[in-house]
Amino acid sequence: MERDYSMLYNTALFGKKKGKTKEQINALCYYRFCLIEEDRYMGSVFYRPGDNREKELLNRTAEAVSRCQKLGVGEYC
Repeated sequence: MERDYSMLYNTALFGKKKGKTKEQINALCYYRFCLIEEDRYMGSVFYRPGDNREKELLNRTAEAVSRCQKLGVGEYC
């Protein structure tokens, strides 16, 4: 039995869009993008704990979480 991974990817990255406003969808997409960037950087050979890049990525993720909470979709973060 073969699975359709494109649908799983779309749901994981963009979430289920039913019942959400465009601002909420954009906020969730930006949050997930921040997580992807953070994971990619922290898994690379260029990662140094406490570096400015790490602080910048963590701040972006925190801002994205607060934006999602303001829009009422914080339970997905």
